[in-house]
Amino acid sequence: MKGWVYILIGVVISWCGGEWTPEFCPMRCVCHQMELEPLQTILNAVDCKDRDLAILDKVPIDTEALVLRGNQLRIETLSRLNLSSVLYIDLSNNQLKLHQVGALEAFFKQLQSVRALDLSDNYLETLQASLFKELKSLEFLSLSGNSIVYIERNAFQFHTSLKILQLDKNHLRRIDGNLFNSIGLSLRDLDLSSNKIESIEEGDLTQLLRLERLKLSKNNLSQIHPDAFFQLSIRELYLDDNHLLTVPAEILQTLRNLTILNMNSNPIISFNTNSIKDLPNLKTVSFTNMPGLRVIDKGAFKNLPELSEVEMFENPQLEFVHPASFDNCTKLEFLYLHGNSLQGLDETLRVNLPSLRELSLYDNKIECGCFAKWLRNTTVNVIDGDKIVCAGPHAVKWATLYQLSDSQLEQACIPIVFLQTENSVSVNFGTDFFLKCRTLGGVSLSWQKTTEFTENITSEDGVLHLPAIQHSDTGVYTCLAASADGSSNSASVEIRATHSIILLTTLTVSKTFVVFKWDDTQGSTVISYGTSDGNTKEVVIPVGITQHTLEGLTPDTDYVVCLLYHHRLEHSCLTVHLLPESRTDTAEVDNSRQISTKNVPRIATNTVMIVLIVIALTAMLVVACTFTYKRCQRRKRSKIVYLRQKNDLSAASEINPHMTLEQCYNPTTVPLCDNELT
Repeated sequence: MKGWVYILIGVVISWCGGEWTPEFCPMRCVCHQMELEPLQTILNAVDCKDRDLAILDKVPIDTEALVLRGNQLRIETLSRLNLSSVLYIDLSNNQLKLHQVGALEAFFKQLQSVRALDLSDNYLETLQASLFKELKSLEFLSLSGNSIVYIERNAFQFHTSLKILQLDKNHLRRIDGNLFNSIGLSLRDLDLSSNKIESIEEGDLTQLLRLERLKLSKNNLSQIHPDAFFQLSIRELYLDDNHLLTVPAEILQTLRNLTILNMNSNPIISFNTNSIKDLPNLKTVSFTNMPGLRVIDKGAFKNLPELSEVEMFENPQLEFVHPASFDNCTKLEFLYLHGNSLQGLDETLRVNLPSLRELSLYDNKIECGCFAKWLRNTTVNVIDGDKIVCAGPHAVKWATLYQLSDSQLEQACIPIVFLQTENSVSVNFGTDFFLKCRTLGGVSLSWQKTTEFTENITSEDGVLHLPAIQHSDTGVYTCLAASADGSSNSASVEIRATHSIILLTTLTVSKTFVVFKWDDTQGSTVISYGTSDGNTKEVVIPVGITQHTLEGLTPDTDYVVCLLYHHRLEHSCLTVHLLPESRTDTAEVDNSRQISTKNVPRIATNTVMIVLIVIALTAMLVVACTFTYKRCQRRKRSKIVYLRQKNDLSAASEINPHMTLEQCYNPTTVPLCDNELT
């Protein structure tokens, strides 16, 4: 029966077919079903996409979907159409520009029933509040791929039914929370990706109480306020390809309904304990293509009872995943760790994940020892296990894991030590610093410092705190890991205390005192000063003071003054010459504003000379102008004579054809000074 209905409708609107002409679209008045979110199935659709159409004459009266994508439409011509039944209209990629806003407003007035509008890939720059005010039934609005830099606060005030708003691929720099006052209870999906947003402030999104999907990918995000997502119902959050340095743990914990989290391509270095925790509905997380990620620490994922899939691949520096990284993540089934720098995985990781079904480890730096042996015997599906190439030991290097026999895998497990820093680190003087190391296969970690002798340093779980780095902290620090059977391994890092150069400068120089200033050295300082006779004195300056006055000095004398800082290991010196006894401080201060009386005659002479030169130049200018004026007058008279002679010659040539112009008066060839004569 449904087939006969389709045939009948096709016959009724068959007049829509025909050959294409520049004036009329070959409207495939298709009687097919189009799935157009958020609309239900649409029966009657006119599809005129990608035709370079400029004018559209008519549209079937019962058209519900009008697809005009990729044309060159003049929006004014559409205003004449009867589109009262249209529910969906696609005007994307039509080169609509800002100066056409008035025409767009007029066109939208007839679209009272439109529920979905696509204006993507045009040239809109601003959104006025009046642009969409007639589209009160709108549920879906796409403005992606335009050049929007500004949106008026009330641009969406009439759209209380709007569910999906796409503002991606524009030039927005911030989010104005007032934009969403009217649509806060209706909007479900907001796409702000590929803009230039740098931060999310506290009130930017608080109106969107029913928002379920938020896309902030490919922005310049480096900061998110802790309460930015407070009381929101977001289920899918996309923060990939931004500038976030840490996992916003405090922010994520407010999203109790979150099911999908994407933070790919951020400069995060490590996932610390409790980075992602206490999210009862979280199912999928993605942390790929992070160039600085090195460590997934103990308990980084905690209390995530619904977590099913974790993507952590293609992180070139990721070398350590703690065996207890996943705490109470009992439903985790898929763990993808390929394309990293992992040397192995502790079997304890598998024990902590009872539901694990798939694991990928190819394209890593696996040490094919006892830490890899369990991978050959596990019930977990190791994806492309035959591509796991051994990076060591040397005897089996370049072999694949599945090519080796159990006897070739080492039975004794020498622990592997991982440093979370480079092998040599420069730390600013006076700042706090943490040295961190982790181990695969070790049961204990300790730090030692090597200078003239070796000393053990108290640390906790491989973390060594060096508060307010001093020069005495410079040296080589070694992290030592020991296994249960007594074997050990270590890795070392060199720490250097560095600082910016502190310059000593003068504020005031008098005959008996000098005022000095300098930048904060973050410690006590000493001012040493003396003369060439070797008499030197010192003054101790308290911490935090950056200015000092030396008094009781000898006039007309050179002093060498030095600022000694960082336990006298660094210094900044200068030489100061005090004013002579005959001069006063007042005379020195006012010297730039006073003129000596002995210079008055010279100044008067110079003034007279300047006046005489000005008078001479003025006279020369007057003479030159007078001469030029008279010359112009002569040329005008010469031109008049020349024209008269030329006319006489023309008249005479009728009588005497042998007469030439040279026989007449020949004026100068220089043009006239103005255009009075032609």
